[in-house]
Amino acid sequence: MMAENQFLHRLHLAPRTSLWTMVTVRDGVVIKVSVIGWKVGSPGLSLSQVMDVKDCDHSPCIKDLITPNRVFQSTRITFDSRSEIRNHMPEAVNSACLSRLHGCQANAELMPIMREIKLAAASR
Repeated sequence: MMAENQFLHRLHLAPRTSLWTMVTVRDGVVIKVSVIGWKVGSPGLSLSQVMDVKDCDHSPCIKDLITPNRVFQSTRITFDSRSEIRNHMPEAVNSACLSRLHGCQANAELMPIMREIKLAAASR
């Protein structure tokens, strides 16, 4: 599923902002659920629940994608099914700001759960 604030963007009342939701199913079992947010001029955000976090030794796993020329592209947060975050997925995205004049002011407004996850990771 993909949603975009096309109407407000075309009227030049808000920056282009997109929101994707993807569910991966294998053999009838959901193995991954992802929510991805992107706003023109801001780094992307990705939040994924997987069966097992493989590329980190802890969950949630927070990774920033930085290009070779030191440009911050996006933040990816991956967590497993045992994480408390899975209970907060419905409120992880604030889609209401997509239809508001001038859109979401910051990525943390689009995905408020990012603040909580980063604070929890910083306190480790």
